[in-house]
Amino acid sequence: MREKVLKTAIFMVLVLVYLGCKQSLQVENPNQIIDENLNQSTAIGPMITGVAADFAYEYQWTIICSGLLSNELIHIGSFPTFKEMADGQVQDNNTTMENWYGFVQRARWVAENAVERIKKIVGVDSAKKMIEYAMAHIYAGYALIHLADMWDGSPIDGGPLLPRDSIYNRAINHFTEVISIVDNLPAGRTFKNGHQTLNKDQVKAIAYLGRARAKLFKGDLAGAYNDVANPALFTGLRFDAVYSENTSRENNLVYIYAYDRPEVAVGPRHQITDDPQRVPVQPPTAGRPYWRQAKYTSRASDIAIAKWQEAALIRAEYYLSQNNTTAALAEINSIRSAAGLTPVATVDVNTLREERKREFFLEGMYLQDLRRFNDPFLTGRMAFFPLGRREKDTNPNLGGK
Repeated sequence: MREKVLKTAIFMVLVLVYLGCKQSLQVENPNQIIDENLNQSTAIGPMITGVAADFAYEYQWTIICSGLLSNELIHIGSFPTFKEMADGQVQDNNTTMENWYGFVQRARWVAENAVERIKKIVGVDSAKKMIEYAMAHIYAGYALIHLADMWDGSPIDGGPLLPRDSIYNRAINHFTEVISIVDNLPAGRTFKNGHQTLNKDQVKAIAYLGRARAKLFKGDLAGAYNDVANPALFTGLRFDAVYSENTSRENNLVYIYAYDRPEVAVGPRHQITDDPQRVPVQPPTAGRPYWRQAKYTSRASDIAIAKWQEAALIRAEYYLSQNNTTAALAEINSIRSAAGLTPVATVDVNTLREERKREFFLEGMYLQDLRRFNDPFLTGRMAFFPLGRREKDTNPNLGGK
């Protein structure tokens, strides 16, 4: 049969985009639709563009929601769902959280579905020679990391509750597939990502770094180090989620909620004035009585997904675990130098934590670091988001719990 049924509305959106139509995106209650138009080689490019857009959309919500629960951001506006997060006591019917969870799952699903669809369109061997196939795996891996970072276990596609380690392992498998094929990609093949054009060496570095993050966050520091041990692979690396002024769905919502209008402000631990490149914040004024982030200052501000500094900080963390403070210090000072800061003379875990806090400001990693380093801030607060009531009520494997 040429016509097959697709069980989610996201690919309806991709078809419509591909045909030049403009429709609003809706992911609740996916319908069955005909998806023949996606089973053509000409649809692969638009398909991966849609995958990247879905990831970018969930990523900004990951930054906002995790920022509130960790108090990287604090609530100052009128949204009660934001206040619950900032207070550290999130109810399972928190609509912002439930919608965000859907965005993360959708980003994961469309990327994983794109992987399978590309293989069906061109065949497995040909798929493994396509940079678009590699990028679908990468977006799936990073979406899975967010799922494991934010919820203490989650179902996949209506299945049973999976522990976080299983979800991280699923992400690792995606990155490993990219690593296994990337050297065989045709020379000169690139991936256009907004203002960026990624070559296959950069895609390889992104895959190694994504796998390292998943290993680090599941507690495998040595494995993470092995993936980033070669600094030359990551020289100058930056991989962005891309935003634009085109439509409201393409806007950077961190800018909208944390700069343009007063819904959230910078939390106390990030009210830093001596690191303007990495933690650009604006102190209160007479007309604005709160600290405002200035990292994202327009609806078109892109957000880093992965960058070379993360590889350096993973190496520094590993060196510290081996009591090699000389090597750890060199890694940290390389990052500080790039940020226009003076070197530090000594290094310990607190130094490392401070560097990570600053380097990854509003990039969705602070909550996970609070947990990893057993920060007392989390005492008496939720360290993870609860599964939403919708997931509990509609997934028979969860029994409504």
